[in-house]
Amino acid sequence: MNFEAVRRVGKEKNPPLRGLHAIPHKRPGLRHAVVLVAPIWSGELLVDQVEDQPVLVTTRLAKDIPLAVRVLLGTDVQRLGFKVAYEKFGEGIWFPGYGGEFKLKAVFFYKRNIAIALRNSDFQRTAVSTRLVFYDLLEITQPLKLPEIPPRVLRTEAP
Repeated sequence: MNFEAVRRVGKEKNPPLRGLHAIPHKRPGLRHAVVLVAPIWSGELLVDQVEDQPVLVTTRLAKDIPLAVRVLLGTDVQRLGFKVAYEKFGEGIWFPGYGGEFKLKAVFFYKRNIAIALRNSDFQRTAVSTRLVFYDLLEITQPLKLPEIPPRVLRTEAP
């Protein structure tokens, strides 16, 4: 991956942010049909300059699905990308919210728009105290009486 540093300044209520763009580098001699080996993701990372915590991570598919796969197999993924936004809930406590949406076409017949979203909310800081107490062992007032079972003797015959 090649990284390109970017400086962004937030609004007055937001702290200043620092950003990084991730761009896949091109390898000489690598064919576009080798999708699983090639670096195909690009994105951006925004970091809070005051607390050095990630605020926003955005990824997207940098390259299209190869033309041969789209035409011969009828399979395509469009607008594939995900976003993770971190929100501060307390001193040193950041929780992520996650989302993404993409269009999927598979084997000429299956076509769907898929959306994924997760949001963390309504967190409260609580104070917890724990105390362990060990009570005395139970005293046996009357022992349990079990019926006696006579032992079994296995007899073997001599050959």
